[in-house]
Amino acid sequence: LPDFLRDVSKTKFEGEIITNIEMETAAYYAFSASLGHEMISLNAILANRLTHEFSKNPESQIKQLIELTLDLIA
Repeated sequence: LPDFLRDVSKTKFEGEIITNIEMETAAYYAFSASLGHEMISLNAILANRLTHEFSKNPESQIKQLIELTLDLIA
């Protein structure tokens, strides 16, 4: 699987290109479903592993995501 991320980036879902795989979240969805709960996962995109580009200010992006989320659910 040396070219896994490159190969995944050629895949589309509902017209959108897949740029990352967030495997840990799948366990949260499975666990919440087994308990009959609804769940949502929000992610701050901090890196593009294909182009090796990384956020210059990850803390700010994470804080912005948290604040936006709290505003939406409040």
